[in-house]
Formats: sequence, structure tokens, C-alpha cells
Amino acid sequence: MSNAEKQMMSPALAAERVAAGLAARRGRERRFRIYGRIAIGIALAFLVTLFVSIFSKGIPGFFQHYVTIEVTLDRAKLDPAGDLSVQSLYDGDARGVIRKALFEAAEASGRVGPQGGRQDHLAGGRSNGSAAPFSMILTFLIRPSR
Repeated sequence: MSNAEKQMMSPALAAERVAAGLAARRGRERRFRIYGRIAIGIALAFLVTLFVSIFSKGIPGFFQHYVTIEVTLDRAKLDPAGDLSVQSLYDGDARGVIRKALFEAAEASGRVGPQGGRQDHLAGGRSNGSAAPFSMILTFLIRPSR
């Protein structure tokens, strides 16, 4: 093969093509780096949003609120048998006594709900098991010592 068959290009033309190719490659590399930084920025923004959402919903879990209300202890409701036995105290309506005191404290007596009955949404503010410890305390406080 001769030089004429290979059609050699001049060194100046080769240098121009290489320089043009390098400029295009550097431009693509620059755009790729910018796209990567934008992607990292978006990922960090979503991460910050996620943490803000988690903490804003979780912070109320670190606080406790206490409510003190006066409860009138009606012996007829708490001890239906009247013998102050443990079974009689557990059979009593401690939950009703607590609910009545809660409604009186909230001045919610006489409210009517959508189904026509009393609204028990105020009763949701206390735990379902609040009457059980109350009955246990009554067992020890009311029961005469032997």
C-alpha cells in the first residue's frame, strides 16, 4: 500500500479533528457532571422532605398531656351488690362514672350525635382500660381492712 491509497490526512487537519472531538467530549462530561449534581440535589431535597415529614408527625409522640377532673364516686353504681366484694366492684359501672364526669367537665351533656344518641367522641380521649385500674384502686381504698 502506498501513501496515496491510505489517503493520509495532514497533521494540522488531524489536530483539528482531535481538538473538536475533545471539546465535544469535555462538553458531554460537563453536562454529565451537572446532571449528576442536579440529581443529587433533588435526592437531598426529597430526603429533607422525608425527614421533616417523619419528625413533624413523630414529635407529638414525645409529649404527654394530663387532665384532672373531679369524679363523684356513686357507691350504688360502683358497688351494685353493696357488699364491697371484689366481684361486685368489677361488676360496677366504673366506666359510666368516668364517662359521666368527663361529660360534665366538658359541659357536653345533652348533645345529640348523627344517629340520634349521645356523642361519645369525648370518651375517646381516655383509654379503653381506664376503668379497670379505677376498679382496682377502689378495691383497695373502699374495702375494709381485716
